[in-house]
Amino acid sequence: MSASPPTAPAAPLLSITGLTKVYGAGEAAVHALRGIDLELLRGEVVVLLGPSGSGKSTLLNILGGLDAATAGSVRFVGSATADAHTDICTLSPTDLTQYRRERVGFVFQFYNLIPSLTARENIEVVAELSPGALGADEVLALVGLGPRADHFPSELSGGEQQRVAIARALVKRPPLMLCDEPTGALDLNTGILTLQALLDANRRFGTTLLIVTHNADIARIADRVIHFADGSIRSITVNPERLDPAQLHW
Repeated sequence: MSASPPTAPAAPLLSITGLTKVYGAGEAAVHALRGIDLELLRGEVVVLLGPSGSGKSTLLNILGGLDAATAGSVRFVGSATADAHTDICTLSPTDLTQYRRERVGFVFQFYNLIPSLTARENIEVVAELSPGALGADEVLALVGLGPRADHFPSELSGGEQQRVAIARALVKRPPLMLCDEPTGALDLNTGILTLQALLDANRRFGTTLLIVTHNADIARIADRVIHFADGSIRSITVNPERLDPAQLHW
């Protein structure tokens, strides 16, 4: 049985125009992004699918304010940092930090938890910096880890650590969550739990998810799949229905 069909089209959250990223110059220049035009809609689940080195992570890092574009614009609709259509490519360092703090949650392949802090404390570090944050225990319960709140990362499995990382991103209720190979270091069963936690965030809070992966099976949980190669969008497909992660196999 399939999960519910994709949500009806919504307003844009991010509007990306002519986004280009070039490393180096002259004959040695590497064109990581070649003029990307794309809109991400509020509340949708998007999978960015492509081989290693295709520019997927570069795009994600620019959208998250972790890297700077060479050219183009990324307009965040309704940003608190300036007007209603802030181009994050033009923000000052201070405003860019505010954008990351208030608007974006990050989930990476490697969990980046602070080893000397418990699961709860790893989340509280972010919550203290985020206006209107949820409680650490609340988000741990949402990802099924309430009983593990007082455990250190070394006492958690890889899947549990990744779900703590998702809770840490979710605690500030960001409108956008950027996930770079979130199941890349996990086996099938723990990967499914991770994807279920991400989709729960999407359903509960209307969070837009952008999931970067090279795993074609994961694309079946998305509303849209963006096929990426050589720094360019090669095609965009719309899934007629979204599968539940429990139906995936890889």
